[in-house]
Amino acid sequence: MKKMMLYFWGILLVCASCSDFLEPRSNTQFIPEDVSALRELMIAEVYTLNIAMAGPLVLLDDDVDGGEFIEGRTSAVEGPLAAFSWQPDMFEIFGAAGMSDQWFALWRDGYSRILGCNAVLDYVDDVNGLEETRNELKAQAFTMRAFNYLYIVNIFGAPYSYDKKALGVPLKLNSNIEESLMSRNTVEECYARIEKDLLEAERLYFTIPVEKRWRPDYKASLPMAQLLLSRVYLEMENWEQAHKYAEKVISDYAFRLKDLNEFVPTEDVPYYDFCNVNCPEQIFSYSQNGCLTVFPREGIPKNRWNYVASHGLLKCYSESDLRKDNYIIDEPGCKKEAPEGMPWDTLVRRPVGKYGVNSNRSVIESAQSVLSLRVAEAYLNSMEAAAFLYKAGDAQMQTKAMERLEDLRYMRYRRKDYRKLSVFSDAEALITYIREERRRELCFEGHRWNDLRRYGMPEIKHRWNLDGNQWVEYTLKEKDPAYTLPIPESTRTRNSSLVQNPLAPKREGVAVR
Repeated sequence: MKKMMLYFWGILLVCASCSDFLEPRSNTQFIPEDVSALRELMIAEVYTLNIAMAGPLVLLDDDVDGGEFIEGRTSAVEGPLAAFSWQPDMFEIFGAAGMSDQWFALWRDGYSRILGCNAVLDYVDDVNGLEETRNELKAQAFTMRAFNYLYIVNIFGAPYSYDKKALGVPLKLNSNIEESLMSRNTVEECYARIEKDLLEAERLYFTIPVEKRWRPDYKASLPMAQLLLSRVYLEMENWEQAHKYAEKVISDYAFRLKDLNEFVPTEDVPYYDFCNVNCPEQIFSYSQNGCLTVFPREGIPKNRWNYVASHGLLKCYSESDLRKDNYIIDEPGCKKEAPEGMPWDTLVRRPVGKYGVNSNRSVIESAQSVLSLRVAEAYLNSMEAAAFLYKAGDAQMQTKAMERLEDLRYMRYRRKDYRKLSVFSDAEALITYIREERRRELCFEGHRWNDLRRYGMPEIKHRWNLDGNQWVEYTLKEKDPAYTLPIPESTRTRNSSLVQNPLAPKREGVAVR
């Protein structure tokens, strides 16, 4: 056991030191002998290093806006504000506010998880253990490597549908020491590797017993790989494959949509927890509370927030849509009449939800995760892909898109008010409605920013309250360079081969009142 642990911790040192292209130590001294050591490595270096899986992304899109002014806001407000206003030096501002190590180390932590997967894949064929066990571990490592590459290339690379030849992120595919500093691969090359990893994961999952292809254990699985494939193909605009893999997730497993009509909130359980393994929608949950607490800041009084759910998001829900009151956390006792033209609902709403919270609207202590991959995304991927296939001339896909759309709506609208939609004869109108439905369903789960990127990067405006009276407005222009985040300068200092993304100039707020 002592010898095995020595091997194990040796690999951990390799992963930790490689994570941001610093000075990796040799990985030839410590070689694991048993597959159980690699399983421990996956847990330690891949599954538990997920605290920053949302980071500033939740502040970038059009589902949030500025809240009320709060006297005595601390310097910790400056980090999130830099993301909220799309500043080109946002990561440096995070660092100055003391926030970079925990919440905003998106590049570093992404590569830490990738290096953990690489170490497993480098050693797994040479260790003792059943072939079935090795295949399961390899499938998990391929799935998680793809998941993390998809995550970081969508932050630091241009949207695939906009410019797949643009620079993405470096593809580090082993745990060896590199003789030279790694440069960035193209977005297209990154997506090709992500697709290849997910297809290999799928192949490996099919070599193990059915009951081991998905288990409620917070680990990667076959339906997770297939859901990610549907997402990848949607972003690549390969509509046929996106529809195929989304339908596999919907039809081949026991996942089902949660009927919101069945949930009765109580004082102790005011919101349904979609991130719990008992949720019938959950495929994979991830990311800890730290990635979402950019909203409530230390020292800010209860029921007062720097950021609120945007008026644009709130008004896209109809009165009979149960999601507005189930997906966006309210603040009891915090009713306000919105000043004219200001981005407030009559009820201030905290822009996070879908995980377990207690009566104080704080994350329950037993919560494992605050984000999850859900079967609802498969429905949305399927209907959007089908709508585009209908637009391309396949008339049958109009029916398929409408069927999946109604499957989801039936579970989300107050039953007595539910009415089926009229059939969309115009493909563009159908696509627009499905994308609006996607916004309603997936708000604050890390999708909206990436969706806006693939929709063509439209203009966004954010408002910020300077002093209780004066509001300023920040504008992210259509196809703004800030739709691709800058690589942190601390990372480029360690690796001079990393070419920086085009940067927008420093963004100034314009007075609106």
